[in-house]
Amino acid sequence: MLRQSMQSLTPKQDDKAHDHSLGLVTKFLLALTAASVSEVQMRARGGAYMQALDDIPPWALAEAIRRWHRGEAGVEAPGWPIPSMLRSVCVDVLNGAEGRIEVLDRVLVASKMPKKTDQERETMVGRFKSLIASVGRA
Repeated sequence: MLRQSMQSLTPKQDDKAHDHSLGLVTKFLLALTAASVSEVQMRARGGAYMQALDDIPPWALAEAIRRWHRGEAGVEAPGWPIPSMLRSVCVDVLNGAEGRIEVLDRVLVASKMPKKTDQERETMVGRFKSLIASVGRA
């Protein structure tokens, strides 16, 4: 269910997602650039990042950049961060989302379980009481 929608977000990006990611990477690079950098250098850096991030959905990239700027990326980066470092943070974001999806999938499956009849509930309560009594005797 949800996992299928997650998988549909991670293949190579379409043009709109690519443009969004490129904008995020550009802002990220500009925010971290202290010295004067030529347009050629900036394009080369941007291209390297985009190669590393071409299968990362923009929402995960945005969250990874947010974590990076907040010092919550879990990566120590003296000097300039390399593309694979940002990719690693993106993968952590995706893994966290995947874990949440698994929990939600379990909730959805549980909500579809058939309801018990009154007789079935009474039987289960009786079994539970017997179990409690037997544990008390042990």
